[in-house]
Amino acid sequence: MTTPTVTIPFKDRFAGPMLNGKKTMTTRTRKYGKSGDVFHAFGGEFKIIGITRVRLWFVAEKFFEQEGVSSQQGFKRVWAEILPRRGFDPDQKVYLHRFEYIAREQ
Repeated sequence: MTTPTVTIPFKDRFAGPMLNGKKTMTTRTRKYGKSGDVFHAFGGEFKIIGITRVRLWFVAEKFFEQEGVSSQQGFKRVWAEILPRRGFDPDQKVYLHRFEYIAREQ
């Protein structure tokens, strides 16, 4: 049985943090698959290990490091940069995708 493959876009600046295992989560406004799905990014293969619906403030407060940034403010800046029209709304409900690095693509 083949594992379903999904597409999740990432900014180039996250290549290093994803490939070295520092970035293990991504927050999105919609679901990009389900647990067990695989995606490819920056020459690596990653597996989604869980998706949880949470409020954006929770991600900024608890998971900024797993998002590949060094501070809560850094996460808020990245979010506002990616979604400039809406910006960082702490009460916005989002999907937190947890993933693991599986292997380098061949």
